[in-house]
Amino acid sequence: MVCYNGLGNIADSRGNLDEAEEYHKKHLELARERNETQGICIALMGLGNVEKSRGRGENAAGYYREGLKYLGSREWGVGSSAAKNPNSEKLRAMFLGNLANVLRNRQPDEALMLAKQCLELSRELHHTSMLARTLVLIGDIHNNLNQPEDAIAYHREGLDYAKECRDPVAECDGLKGLGETYWNLYEFEEALGWYERCQKKAQDIGERSLEGQALRGLGMTAYQLEEYAASKDYFQQYFVLASEMGDRLGMLGATKGLAYACDALEELDAAIAWETMALQLAEASEDEEEAAGSHAYLGYAYLNAEEYARALEHLLAALAWQQKSGNPSQMAITYYNLADTYSYLGEREKVWQSYDRGLKLAKQYKPDLVSNFKELRGKLGSTGIARETPVN
Repeated sequence: MVCYNGLGNIADSRGNLDEAEEYHKKHLELARERNETQGICIALMGLGNVEKSRGRGENAAGYYREGLKYLGSREWGVGSSAAKNPNSEKLRAMFLGNLANVLRNRQPDEALMLAKQCLELSRELHHTSMLARTLVLIGDIHNNLNQPEDAIAYHREGLDYAKECRDPVAECDGLKGLGETYWNLYEFEEALGWYERCQKKAQDIGERSLEGQALRGLGMTAYQLEEYAASKDYFQQYFVLASEMGDRLGMLGATKGLAYACDALEELDAAIAWETMALQLAEASEDEEEAAGSHAYLGYAYLNAEEYARALEHLLAALAWQQKSGNPSQMAITYYNLADTYSYLGEREKVWQSYDRGLKLAKQYKPDLVSNFKELRGKLGSTGIARETPVN
């Protein structure tokens, strides 16, 4: 069991995720045969980590929750049990931290509660490395909750503990967290510096997953600084790295970044090719939201390329998801582009139908788009409209 666990962890760190999964499954099988709770929990942790590396957060959360069930309940705030059973409580802390990590984007309030429980256990256990990682995680969650001051404070404290206990992975995570927070504050030059430090540290210690996240951050930041060639280069490096690791979620992020960078560089054919790949990855992952975003972009891109039938197909697909999910500001943009597209296809009734619906939404949810609709109306004639720049 020890060997299978170690081999699984090594394979995971190298990005060999299928191999890692096989080792952890063999570990779990042996642990269940022996009815060994700690072994079962460690194997579930490994399987959850593999799913997390693949970008399958829900699957990872399932393994982590199963592990917590094996450990049983604990009454929080009524005294420490860590001294009595430190191994069990260390596993509990690890499950809490990992579960908080995979929930932090979609369920940040629950993630914050779990992370604070992990922090409490880390202090009870006097586990400095876990403490450093948990502080960084709490900083990430505050960032997701749009609380940048708290995020920076936790990231810096976590970074200090990481340096103190010489945990380079936690240090790397803290650098990335600060990059993300300053990016959200629109302080892009500051963010760029933190991401660069994160990438260098990740390369030095061979943490490929963190290196990929740093490259993604660098690509996004360079784009905001209008350094589009540099942005494209960072996203290309990220795509190669994610592909080698079998990280489908990373590949999806990289292809979307490449599409936007190529679009900004006026390389429209390349942008369409990358976004088409992004759509395929999103559909394979059953990620409807990302797929809808790709449809919306491809509709815009094909409209710009004057391929109106293709533009219509993608815009209608984007609109279907936007209506289902209730995203009025995005619907306003899609209706704008649909009105433009229908005009070239000679479908006047649908031109005005899309125009009226889009303008109504724009007035309420996206006021900055109203002037575009007014300009569009001025160009509507008896047989359609003149060429109009699509709205992205």
